Formats: sequence, structure tokens, C-alpha cells
Amino acid sequence: MTLRVMSSPNLSHQPAIGLPSQSPTVPDQQAFLADLLATSLDHIYIKDRDSRFLLVNSEMARLLACTPENAVGKTDFDFFGEEHARKAFEDEQRIMKTGVGVVAQEERETWADGSVTWVSSTKVARRNAKGEVIGIIGISRDITDRKKLEQQFLRQQRMEGIGTLAGGIAHDLNNVLAPILISIAMLKAEESNSQKLNILAAIEKSAQRGADLIQQVLSFARGVDGQRVCVSVKNILRDIIGIANDTFLKNIRVEFDIPKELWNLTGDPTQIHQVFLNLCINARDAMPRGGTILITARNEILDEVSASYEAEPESGPYVVIRVVDTGCGMRPEVLNKIFEPFFTTKELGKGTGLGLSTTLGIVKSHGGFIRVESQFGHGTSFSVYLPANQEEDSEQVAQEDEPSPSGNGEVILVVDDEEPLRKITAQTLETFGYRVLVAADGAEAVSIYAAHKSDIALVITDMMMPVMDGIATIQVLRKMNQALPIIAVSGLATCERIADSREFGVNHFLPKPYSAHTLLTAISHALRREN
Repeated sequence: MTLRVMSSPNLSHQPAIGLPSQSPTVPDQQAFLADLLATSLDHIYIKDRDSRFLLVNSEMARLLACTPENAVGKTDFDFFGEEHARKAFEDEQRIMKTGVGVVAQEERETWADGSVTWVSSTKVARRNAKGEVIGIIGISRDITDRKKLEQQFLRQQRMEGIGTLAGGIAHDLNNVLAPILISIAMLKAEESNSQKLNILAAIEKSAQRGADLIQQVLSFARGVDGQRVCVSVKNILRDIIGIANDTFLKNIRVEFDIPKELWNLTGDPTQIHQVFLNLCINARDAMPRGGTILITARNEILDEVSASYEAEPESGPYVVIRVVDTGCGMRPEVLNKIFEPFFTTKELGKGTGLGLSTTLGIVKSHGGFIRVESQFGHGTSFSVYLPANQEEDSEQVAQEDEPSPSGNGEVILVVDDEEPLRKITAQTLETFGYRVLVAADGAEAVSIYAAHKSDIALVITDMMMPVMDGIATIQVLRKMNQALPIIAVSGLATCERIADSREFGVNHFLPKPYSAHTLLTAISHALRREN
């Protein structure tokens, strides 16, 4: 194409400031094409009618594991397996016969140099000056990074769907477990036979284990909440060890050494749980033929000299948790990249490359750091340092040791659409000294409260009910009596966030399932106007 610049009569005598004094030189076409082929990041090649390479650029030659000159005259059969080469040959012969090319076809390729990538391929017929088909021109573009992002997005969508499904299932399962846990205290109080008490204890332990499993599923389905509470590292590590023993293959042995006097942390239990689960899964994947995972924990005071070896940490008390495997280990060049987002040594589709980067982000957000030691062929050790909270978890001790508080004849309105839970809650409260009125939904609760307003001391209401849900019920009751103590209960975490908002202002929220002790303690605090 020739570019012509037409002069303007009005500008003919103006100085041509910034314009070249001579016309630009059109580059030599062959030199231009040579530069284009040499600098392009795409894989470009030309083949003759027999699908022999006539020309490949440097990127294509790299994937063929040869020089551009050595590829000339060879076919795909010289570089790839029989199946791959046969398919490429048949595709190219069809294109040359029909003259119809293939544009932007996405496919997964295993190249001669051993690399595996996703490419977007374009193949068209090459014609001579007479319009006759004389070969194939092909261009492949590496789209592996884009495919990884797409897979991550689809995985996130699936997790959102799983979270919604898990929330609904958990709500129903919590309603099933709640009557069991609430009734245990009442049955224990009325039983003196030691054998039957042992049976009740076993039932309570199994029901609580089921409730804990539901919470673990919800924690991962909901994602990270970012809360900061007192966290028992011992309990989290016990959960991780239990999950590993239950789900990992039997050729992987999990050993642990966790002292009883281990300090607590201040942090998000879901995030901390995710850190050590990620590390254990990585350790498992590093031992495809089996091996041993050793989990240890200790208290350590990091002095100023030790802290100075790290980029950010401060001196002070830390809980140090180590996850050691006997797996394949890592080479130095891999070890330097393990915390980079999307970096993975796993096969395509088997890892996102986000596990360790997420783990490091969580640990740093808690003021900690990670040390890694690895030797190729001899396993890997991850040491996680987290700032310790040396205060005892008094709430847990109190729950285990203190007796359940009783009532003095106060009237409590229990609102729940689940009849078994409604009945067993009423029986338990009556056993511990309260009088009880029950309602199956919010509309019935409002009606009962209007009739017995002067007698009812407190309301316990579920958040998810037909006719009138807990939100609407609480709003109406608040208009009828602003000072009325209200305890909201639900198996959904979203309800907890609503109930805890200032605008809503309930006295307590209890996640289902809860024990009789937890319920009675919340009632006692609410009646005394204690949070």
C-alpha cells in the first residue's frame, strides 16, 4: 500500500516542524517477515502438500526441541506420537482438499520438548499465485494462563454453588442434631445408672462430632470470614489429623507430637484450619507412593536476634507448627517459586497454584511467617510461626466445668417450625425451672405474645420459618416491647450476621445445633441483660 501526503495551499509555506525531511523507507518484505517470525511469541510454521515442514519460527522450533533448520523436511511423525501426528496429518489434508481452514481451535498439546500447554490454533490453506493449494500455514498461540484463569473462575462458581447447597443441607442436619444435643442434659439429670450414663455420653459425643463435621463443611463452603477470636491450635490440629486419617490413602501414615500446654492464638479459626489442611494436602501429593507426615507443635519465644533473620516478624511468644513429609522434595529453582500465585508443579487440571500463596497470605495476615526446608528426593518441612495468645481459653473451661444455670419460673416463648426441636426445647427448659409457651411460626408467636405480654420474660426464635420468618418476628416483637430479651437461633451463618447487626439488636445468637448448657447459659445472661 502506498501512502500519499497531499499538500495544502494554506500550509505550503509553513515550516514542517517535527516532520521528516525525507519519505520513510519501505522495509524489504523478506527482511520484515524474517524479523516478524524471529520475534513473534506465537508458534508459526509452513508445510507443503505432504505436510512436511518448510519453515518454522524459533518459538515453534523450541517446542519441537530442535533448531528451525533441522525441522525443515520433517513431519509431525518425527516429533509426536502416532495418534497426535495422524490426527494433524488428516486435518491438514482435509483443509488442503476443501480449502476450508480451522480458526481458533483450542486444544491441549503435549510438545516434543515435554511441555504441556493449551493453544489456540489456526490452520489455513496456502495458495500460489494461480490460486492453487500448495500447503498449509499454521499459527498456534499459547493460552495456558487464560485457561488457568478460566478454570479458577469455574472452580469458584462451583464452590459458590456447593456453598449454597451445603448451607441448605446443614440447616436441615442441624435441626436433626439439635434435639439430640439439647435432650442429653435432661436425660442425664434424670438418670443414675452408670451404664446408661455412658451410653448417653457416647450419643452426645457422636452428635457433637456430626455437628463439628457440618461446621467444617460450612467453613470451607462459605470461605474466609476474617474474624479474630481466641483459637485453640490443639483442637484445630486434632481436626486436621482426623481428616487426614479419614481421607488420605492408607499408604500415608500421619504422626503427631502436640504438647498439652500449647499456647492459643488470636485469629480466624477457619483460616488457620485452611493453612494446615493445605500443607497436609501438599505433603500427601508429594508422596504418591506413600510415606509419613509428621505434625509437631511447640511454644517458642522469639528473641530480637532470631526475629531479625525474618523480613517482618517481631520478637515475642510464638506457636510453631511443623508439617514434615518424606516425599520427593523440591529442587532450589522450584523452592524459590512455591509461594507465587498460579505456580504449580502438578499436572494441568490437578492444581491451581493458589494453595501455598493463600497459605502465606493467611499466615502474614496473622502476623506470622513460614520457613521452608527441602531437599530433592528427601522430603520437605514447613514451619509455620504464629504469634501466641498466652491467655487461657476461659470460655471453654467454664462450659466444661460450670453447672447449667436454672430458672425461677420465668415464662419463655419458644418459636420454631421444627416440632421435635420445639418439643424437646420446651421439655428441657421445664426440667430446669422455666415455664414455656410454644409457637410454630412468627405469626403464631406474635399472637401468643400479644395475649401474654406481661408474663413472657424472654423469646427464643428460629430465623428460618414459614409464614413469618425470624427477622419479621423480631421486628414486630421489638415494636411491641423494645426491652424484650430475644435469643435468635439458626443453622445458617448468614442469619448470624443479620442477628448480630446493631439495627437488629438481639441479645444473643446461638448457631444450631447447641447443647442444653449453651442454651441455658444464654437465657441466664439475657434475663440479666448480660451480653
